[in-house]
Amino acid sequence: MGTAPSLQEGFAKWTSSFNYLRRLFCAMLLEEGDADLAAFIEACFGGSQAGEAATPQWPTATPEHSSRYCQALSIVFQLLDVVEENTSNQVRRRADDPTRRGLGRIQDWEPG
Repeated sequence: MGTAPSLQEGFAKWTSSFNYLRRLFCAMLLEEGDADLAAFIEACFGGSQAGEAATPQWPTATPEHSSRYCQALSIVFQLLDVVEENTSNQVRRRADDPTRRGLGRIQDWEPG
């Protein structure tokens, strides 16, 4: 039963970390003047500038424009990978730490 809270905490951390990095990336795109690309990324990953779900629209412009969209998606997926690895390592460290709740406490328990 001790793993359920740490799994929930892990998913909460994963979600908040990914949302944070994705928003920073979109903010950078906005600063560079690429509002359409930032909106596309937000729509692809469940967020939108207006706060409501949007359907991503693939650009109908030039091939280099489409290439920028592919590159941006690639960067976001790389950020997702970094967040997943970081969260996995933190959850594993927490599970291995005997001073934390969960498995560490069960291992220290001695029948009376």
